[in-house]
Amino acid sequence: MHRLLFWFVIKNVVPQGQGRNLADTMDMCFTNLLDRCEKINLSAIMISHIARISNTSKDYNVGYGFQLTSMLKQLGIPL
Repeated sequence: MHRLLFWFVIKNVVPQGQGRNLADTMDMCFTNLLDRCEKINLSAIMISHIARISNTSKDYNVGYGFQLTSMLKQLGIPL
């Protein structure tokens, strides 16, 4: 079960570059929260992830396309 949750976390909650298959501390924390059925503030995670990758010279995939579109529509921000 944890392996399935881990793959969900690295592919959807905190997307990273290709070839990633080792869990870091944050991945393990999210996996544990999902396993215990606790709520996760995905909006805050998305914003902090985008802020972190915008301040680096490495190439990252932003991810969150569907989630960002839905969130911006809810906030009434024109796309």
